[in-house]
Amino acid sequence: MDAYSSVNNLDTVHEEFPDKFLLYTEASNLHSSRQAPVLLGSWSRGEAYMSSIIEVTNHWVTGWVDWNLALDLDGGPNWANNTVDSPIIVNATADEFYKQPMFYALAHFSKFVPPGSFRISLETENNSNFIENVAFLTEDDIKGVPVSVSPDLIPKRL
Repeated sequence: MDAYSSVNNLDTVHEEFPDKFLLYTEASNLHSSRQAPVLLGSWSRGEAYMSSIIEVTNHWVTGWVDWNLALDLDGGPNWANNTVDSPIIVNATADEFYKQPMFYALAHFSKFVPPGSFRISLETENNSNFIENVAFLTEDDIKGVPVSVSPDLIPKRL
């Protein structure tokens, strides 16, 4: 789920309150002290969004909400005065905005998992650690299977 708690906590909450929906909010790509808050074009941060959405929706979460969809080049402003990366970065000086890989990760889910969809079981053969997936059925009986492949985890030969 994230660096601070186990995704299994979501299962526990669902077991205690099965009639309630779980909404994952305040999502963001936090940076380490060695990284800039905003990394323009960072596919690893887009992959992190995909991984987060897949992971939590596989554990009863019915919605995933970003902390801030658009921030400036410094990763702000926001009420907490912290700086983070964002799906859309606004360069007000140049009157431009940049769609980050995180934007396309969110767009992937928005396209293939429209409102009214629900998660269905997905069994995969030879599922490896570098492929994450979740399956949904739309109101039109169309199956959507968002998939994320982590290139850093794919076995390589030297």
